[in-house]
Amino acid sequence: MQRATLRKSFSSSWRVTLLILGCTTLILIVMYWSTAVSMAAQWLTSTYSHGVLIPPISFYLGWRVRHDFESLAPRPSFWILPLVPVLAFAWLLGQLTSTYVIQHFVLVAMIVSLVWGAIGTPAARVVGMPLIFLFFAVPMGDSLVPWLQDFSAWFAIKLLDLTRVPALLEGRIITIPSGKWEVAEACSGIRFLLASLTIGFVYVGILYRKWERRIAFLAASVLIPVLANGLRVYGIIVIDYLGGTRFARSADHVFAGWLFVSIIIVLLFAVGTRWREEAPEVSSKDSSSEGELTRHGSPENKATTSVSRLVLFAVAGLALASAA
Repeated sequence: MQRATLRKSFSSSWRVTLLILGCTTLILIVMYWSTAVSMAAQWLTSTYSHGVLIPPISFYLGWRVRHDFESLAPRPSFWILPLVPVLAFAWLLGQLTSTYVIQHFVLVAMIVSLVWGAIGTPAARVVGMPLIFLFFAVPMGDSLVPWLQDFSAWFAIKLLDLTRVPALLEGRIITIPSGKWEVAEACSGIRFLLASLTIGFVYVGILYRKWERRIAFLAASVLIPVLANGLRVYGIIVIDYLGGTRFARSADHVFAGWLFVSIIIVLLFAVGTRWREEAPEVSSKDSSSEGELTRHGSPENKATTSVSRLVLFAVAGLALASAA
């Protein structure tokens, strides 16, 4: 009876919080509408097409841990509010310098800050992974393209030297006896890297609980596609050198690259399942401690969120966000 009453009280307080948060986020997006539109426009490109999936996936990751909120009540953390005008000023700098990636990043950061402040730090720890995942919606990574091009060319030339294939590297152009190959922007592997890192983040959020394993797998999600792309460049050049010039030059390198790297990533995820961690089961001590909770403090009072505090936080946050 007490447990049912407690759950009902918590769910009621969280419904109010989610409603206020939804309205706050919507108003914030309207305030920064031009930034939101420019970010959504980037999602229509092939490189950042995954961005449109980030919000619903983040919501799903948060929904998976909804039972962890039964022992928590949303309590606004007003100490986060000073961060909002700082972010607004950062957005203004991005606006003045026409640096869209800064504007996009700051908009997501303001949304995360308002969510964090509205639900409180204890609850924010529970949904830390979904909140961090929202930053994957920011179209960023273009600055990595030149570095990825250089690395792929360097990695391929090292493998060519190792396999006794005569080759010369000039910038990003690899010359072999049968012709020249350039590691262009499309061959940088940025799409493979972003896709692997995005899927890997969801993967660790579902399968792992310890941060050590999460960080280790995310590191592998970055390293493996970068190395695989260099191996792909090497493979195309070797096919050309061994007499398959027509096949190497007529093949769809983008499609072939996706197929090759996808196989590598699937193998990586298959290996990662060996260290999966099951979600902790609810201990029987939880039910026995309900009476103790009731005696030490009214859980109903703890679960009931002050609507006025939430509204005050939301109004203050939006007011500070409008400073820019």
